[in-house]
Order: sequence, then structure tokens, then C-alpha cells
Amino acid sequence: MTKRFNLAVASLLFALMLAGMPATATFTNQQSNGDQNTHYITVGAASLTMACASGFIQTSTATALFSCTSDGATWKDGSFKGLGTSLTFVDASKGYLGTATGATFASADGGASWQKIADANIGNLVSVIDIATTPDGKTVFILGTTGDFAYSADGGATWTKGTAEIPAGNTSASAAAVVGQNVWVVGGDFGKAPQGGTGGRPPGNGFVKVSTDGGVTFTTLGVEMPYCIYDVSFVSAKEGWIAGGGATQGSAVIGYTTDGGDTFTTVTPPALPDSERLTPNVFKGDLGSCTRIRFFGPKVGLALCSSGTLEESGFNGLYMTKDGGRTWELQPGYRDGFGANKDNLFFVTAKANDMSMPDCKGGFIVGDGKLIQRWDADDKSIDCATGEGDGDGEVPAGDDGGNGGGRQDSCGCETPGLDLGRGSLLGVILGWLS
Repeated sequence: MTKRFNLAVASLLFALMLAGMPATATFTNQQSNGDQNTHYITVGAASLTMACASGFIQTSTATALFSCTSDGATWKDGSFKGLGTSLTFVDASKGYLGTATGATFASADGGASWQKIADANIGNLVSVIDIATTPDGKTVFILGTTGDFAYSADGGATWTKGTAEIPAGNTSASAAAVVGQNVWVVGGDFGKAPQGGTGGRPPGNGFVKVSTDGGVTFTTLGVEMPYCIYDVSFVSAKEGWIAGGGATQGSAVIGYTTDGGDTFTTVTPPALPDSERLTPNVFKGDLGSCTRIRFFGPKVGLALCSSGTLEESGFNGLYMTKDGGRTWELQPGYRDGFGANKDNLFFVTAKANDMSMPDCKGGFIVGDGKLIQRWDADDKSIDCATGEGDGDGEVPAGDDGGNGGGRQDSCGCETPGLDLGRGSLLGVILGWLS
């Protein structure tokens, strides 16, 4: 009896000890059947068991690639044959897929089949870079790299075309967010890596534009920013966030606003620790850019960042905030997710191009080098809206805080990551268009 009692007490104490330990995230690499020339541009996930990703395989020519998972673990070739550049799902059935040629397709069966949206107001986009929807799917905003867009207020039944009139020069639109009649479009100059040590151009000229009438008119907010803005997420007409970066390590930026974007307060997430990097004495952990951001409510959000710049290789990190973006905490284990390849520089520095998180407890990250990482938060009790524990916190698929589930990486321009000598994504897309 005494031994049995002691064993019960010991078990209880051990369980309490585990409960008091900090939760650690779990990353699982789910590399597709492609090879190291496989590049995923965008991913859209309706849940942790249903997602699709699109990209290309680069050899002497570019071959389109489209893969889906129905169990959250294995990926198989899908039916779509074009070069998808932005992908989002409203729910487990309905999805939208934009392409490099400017065409947009819709799916009503969870990505099993895709039909081109036959509307003159969509077909003239140069290249789709983002598709943003409201949680209920009634409002859909399809954004092209030039700032031209197609807007639907009835779930895709009818469309209106327009332009956000982005600044001239090297700037490009990069992402959009939608909350009711409010639409935000962000972008900037994505920069250019130097060739032979010369001819480079740092990222910059970030801009934020807003429409309060469903895209009829747009106003530029604030002043031009010294960094490029890669992504945007809003959860109300006033509360929103941007993600961006510059040309050097330490220049990664996450900004938050409580006035609809008139002003932003910027922060930089913590540097990547030695455990997330190879040869940390050579590669520093200071972040060069944050390229994706996704909020689930006014408190909880996720950001995908990299230590890379235009000139250097980079290591990726996923960060979480529970205080509305004021502070950020790394979700550890990204490098361990590569398993046997966690010490392979090629794989662990492969550029992460996109993420899609159905809620704050898990989702997918895709990129170069056939990168597909599934992330699962160990703390499943967190409420995704409030950041508090013991709540289901479920967020409907497609509710990306006004953000699409996935989009083309930085308009195809050269962005931070390992330069593998395979040419920029923009070159591939231009080759595809020709």
C-alpha cells in the first residue's frame, strides 16, 4: 500500500513538473517528392490535415509544381498545372489560386480541381501577388504586383477592377488585408542583390495605402519608410501589423498600429539563438527581415523571419506574440525539424517563401529546396483570440486577419535567403510569361 501510494504521489508530482515546464514548438519537415531544384512559392491551408502548395521545379526550364496533403503528413501531386503565386482557402472546400500570368482560379472541392474565373475584371492583372479574404469569404481582394486589383463583395459572384496606384520607380505591391470595406495594400522596393559586387540596391521605400470604400479610392498613409514592407495583417479597422526589412542584419521590422495605419510603432524580434544556426561563430542570428505576418485577434500573432539579407545566407525562425506585437518569442525547433538534414547548410538556410496558419496552434511553411515544414504548437490550450490558456481559440479557415493564406514571395524579386545560383524568382516568372 505504501509503495503504491508513493508511486501515485510521484506520478502526480512528475505530471505537475511537466505541466510547469515551458512548452516547445514542434517542427516536422515534409519534403515533397521533388529535388533540391524544387521551389514552393505559396501555400494555403484550410486545416492541419488539408493544404496545398504551388511552385516550380527549376532545371534548364521551369516546370510548374502543385502538391496537396489530405492527412497533414504526406504530399502528392495535384491537378493544377500552372505557376501558382498566391493561394488561400476560405474553408475546407472553397479556395482561390492566383498565377504568374495574372489569371485567378477557384476551387469548390478543397483543391482537387480548379476552374478559371472567367471575368474580364480579373484577367488583366499582371501577376497575382496576394489574395485576401474576410473570414466569411464574402469579400475577396486579388492583388497584382503593379497595384491593380479585382474586388468582390459577394463571394466571387461578381468582380470590380481598380488600382491602388502604388508609387513609381522600383516599388511593387506585396500584400493586402481586408476588414469589411477597409482594404490595406503594402509594398516597396524589394532591392536587388549585387552582381559581381556591384549594381546592388537595398530594400526600402515601404508604403501603406488604405481604402475605406471597398477599393474605390486609396490614400497613402504616413511617409515612405526606409525598409520594404513584405506583408500586412489587420483584425479591425484600427488594429493592424506590418512585416518588413532592409539590407543588413538587425534591420527586420514588425510594426503595429492602433489607428488604422496612420502611425506604426516598430519592434525587432529577438535574434536567433545558436541552437537554430550552424557555425554560429560565422553566421550571426540578428534578423534581416520578417516576410510573413498573421494575426488571429488583437493579441496573438505569428511572424516568419530570417537572419538573411540580400548578400548573405539566412536561417529562418517562426515567432509568436501574445501581447499584440509588442514582444515576440521564438518558436524553437525549426532546425531540428529537418531531422537528418539539420546540419546540412543547404536545407536549413533554404529560403522560406510563405506560411499558412489555420490558427495559432499550427500550420505550414514552404520555400526553396523542396521545403515544407509543418509546425505544431505544444501549447494547445491557448486561445488564439486572447492569448490566454484553456480556450479552443479556433479561427475559421481563411481568417488571416484580413490576409490571404499565401502569396507569391516578394513579387518574385530577390529577397533574403541563400543565393543558390539558380536565378531570381522574378526571372523564372518572366521566363514563364514569355
